[in-house]
Amino acid sequence: MGILGLSTIGLKTSSVERATDFYAGVLGGEVTNRREQPDRRVWVRLGGVVLEIAEVSPWVDLSDAARRQGPVFGLQVDPAGLNEIVGQLAAAGIPHHGPVLKLAGESVGVYFADSDGNGLSLSCSSGYPIAGLARRDPSWVPAPFEWSGLAKNARS
Repeated sequence: MGILGLSTIGLKTSSVERATDFYAGVLGGEVTNRREQPDRRVWVRLGGVVLEIAEVSPWVDLSDAARRQGPVFGLQVDPAGLNEIVGQLAAAGIPHHGPVLKLAGESVGVYFADSDGNGLSLSCSSGYPIAGLARRDPSWVPAPFEWSGLAKNARS
């Protein structure tokens, strides 16, 4: 008996549609379930983890200091996956920091947030070319941003 593994990670959003566009459209996750009642939620499988994303009323923006202390949902990727996702972030106009060397060691990271400000990172621990990469700027903080989602015809 005991903990067998991670079941889900719960995230909040002010728009289930926009979050679905981001996690399924930009990051390539698979929508596994949706519900409208008693509240709006979507479940997205992303890299073997299920995200349970609940729609809540918009909230007050956090300061940079408070966002810096918040949790970050990290995704392990291979070099090709890192480049592919960075390309998708750029194409969708999503602010991100990286690829950069992490603060210590030779792992490569990319830091960003969804449009609600939930912090995310990509981590590539080997195989990514590091020549010429700068170290992560610890002052860069993922933050909420204006993004209306992907156009219906731009989805893969």
